[in-house]
Amino acid sequence: MSDQIVKVHHLNCATLCPVSLKNIINNTCKVLSKLPLRIPNILKDIGGKNVQEVIHEHLVCHCLLIETKKKLILMDTGLGRKDVQSSGSRLPIEFLKIIGRPLLKLEETAYHQIIKLGYSPDDLTDILVTHLDVDHVGGLADFPQATVHLLDAELDSAINPKSYIQKHRYLAKMWDHNPKWKTYRASGEKWNDFYSVKELEGLPTEIKMIPLRGHTQGHCGLVIEHQGNSLFFTGDAYISKKQLQGITPFEVLLFNKLIQEDINLYRENLERIIQLKNEALPSLSIFCSHDPDEYHHLSNP
Repeated sequence: MSDQIVKVHHLNCATLCPVSLKNIINNTCKVLSKLPLRIPNILKDIGGKNVQEVIHEHLVCHCLLIETKKKLILMDTGLGRKDVQSSGSRLPIEFLKIIGRPLLKLEETAYHQIIKLGYSPDDLTDILVTHLDVDHVGGLADFPQATVHLLDAELDSAINPKSYIQKHRYLAKMWDHNPKWKTYRASGEKWNDFYSVKELEGLPTEIKMIPLRGHTQGHCGLVIEHQGNSLFFTGDAYISKKQLQGITPFEVLLFNKLIQEDINLYRENLERIIQLKNEALPSLSIFCSHDPDEYHHLSNP
């Protein structure tokens, strides 16, 4: 009999507090308010209401822990113990001080949350990663025994970076413990309007890998089909649920220009996700890695 999913846990494996446009506007207003100009009011009129409506005070690193009859599986890792214990010195300075600004709480690491749930970290057999950015794989070293599943294009981009963005986004120290990689080609069967990898080695058939190129060359989403419902974990295919409503926060516009490897593929996949969301299937939950509202909704049903 094939392996089957028993339980799915939603974890926040790092709280992020990135510098926001709201903070920039407020701080700028404080400085300019000391000058005899109307600029502060103008800034508030331009940015104020709309900006505040679309900005989250913090972001999460949404990960999934899956218990099957035979295995314990983690989807993305968030930040790990080394990241926290080094006070963030292991992380890129721009992520530590601007883009991410993580709180660095040891209790938020997947390692400690697995223990709190009554499991042993040594029992974790497999890790599936949407991509290899630091906030998604910082915890790989906490589980050296686990097989790490990902698209072959993602591993190639990280190990043999070619473009400027690839050379600056990936950190080899995140996998210097020599993980047991298992890679897959971005082809296979259809799942809704997306292609999915046909079969993930040694994992239940209820778990599917969905290529979602754009954010990175090997970025993927992950699907879990359990008890008649489907969870579609889209990774960084979008950042805020507002994007699924046609609203793009200013920070996301800047982020897209700075970090998306292929903005056209990114937008194409986002449109397909929006279309799937608009079909309003009651059995389908779509969520990304960083939206706190989505995380709280799913972790507190």
